[in-house]
Amino acid sequence: MKSILNKPHLFFQRAIFLLNGLWALPVVVIIFLISPFIKIYIFEINSKRIGHFVADSIHFFLHSKSTSNQVFLFWYMKPSANTFWEKYLSRNLKIFQPLKYVTYYQEKIFGKSYYEREILTNSRDINGDIALSKNLPGFNADEDHFAHNWLKKNGWKPGQEIVCLFVRDSLYLESLQVINKDFSYHDYRNSDINSYRKSIEYLLSQNYFVIRMGKIMNNPVKLDHESFLDYPFLETKDDLMDIWLFANCDLCISTLSGPDEICGVFKTKCLFINCLPIAGLPSYVDGCFAPKVLRWSHSKKKLSLDESIENSYWHGHKYKDSNIEIIDLNEFEIEKIVKEMILNIKQNYNPSLGEKNLKFKEMYFSSKACMKDKNYNFRDLHGYVHPNFHLSEIWLTKMGEEFYLK
Repeated sequence: MKSILNKPHLFFQRAIFLLNGLWALPVVVIIFLISPFIKIYIFEINSKRIGHFVADSIHFFLHSKSTSNQVFLFWYMKPSANTFWEKYLSRNLKIFQPLKYVTYYQEKIFGKSYYEREILTNSRDINGDIALSKNLPGFNADEDHFAHNWLKKNGWKPGQEIVCLFVRDSLYLESLQVINKDFSYHDYRNSDINSYRKSIEYLLSQNYFVIRMGKIMNNPVKLDHESFLDYPFLETKDDLMDIWLFANCDLCISTLSGPDEICGVFKTKCLFINCLPIAGLPSYVDGCFAPKVLRWSHSKKKLSLDESIENSYWHGHKYKDSNIEIIDLNEFEIEKIVKEMILNIKQNYNPSLGEKNLKFKEMYFSSKACMKDKNYNFRDLHGYVHPNFHLSEIWLTKMGEEFYLK
């Protein structure tokens, strides 16, 4: 709630909160008095970034459906990351925006509730609630109709399989212009879109309809093909399509970022390339992973699995401070891994059951390595493991047997 008050016109903001306290404070008292009989919970949904907006709201939705004698009410800050998701939530959750004033006074009197943290588990599907869920609310007929017409107008042929490609860069977070917030600590997760060009061309040769995704991006892909869309630079991009495409594509290739949460909710198969940190791989999704490679600056030797877990950081400067270099997979390696994924899909082969991945998963989940970042515990990051979770066999071959050395 502090973020609400740390804005221009501070006096005006405080005055609004004081005036709304005339009705909000009595509501806080009533909720407290009836709590022995019925629990009423009011939660803010993190709406500023699409990954949290989607994942957190679905966690709340599933939890509210699985409990009795409890009432769950919600609100979120505007403008949000996606106006269509606002519409989706209005159909499926009890949203009442003025409740932010009730939350403000509840936290002033009783402190912040830890119940929210238990439900959200840091936006990770630790318990498999989302992965194992069935019959989540989808899109209505009008929305599907709009999406199909939009695709046709942009060159898609009915029946053509769709691949969404999301390659993270810095522009979106920079555009948020959050006061006193420097997002450059995330830059180690970025990748060069040009290193994916060969992969795009391969997918086009296989008759896929390829859409480079993103709300806004630094650089366009200079590629002219009837089955390729550079979505961030289209005048016809739409908030519904931002969600619908990730939810309905046949494959999403990503560098592991917020929009991937949409794929997790709607059970879309994913290939994650050039992702980090290794300790934080979302093992609860239907995905193949090919992370960036970590190596020691002085010896140029690749880090082992245990060393990679120990040195998993969410702040890029910590890798540099630990004398670790981050090496992106190059365009040829990326193309090979994409080809591997497409072949596995066509042959209905599940690499998670292959010898290389069985060994990796045994070593990964049984690792005794302790993360140096004390804000995280490796074992707390993993619970439910999706049966299709695996690493690229090409990537595991590249890392070699020394990857498993203690």
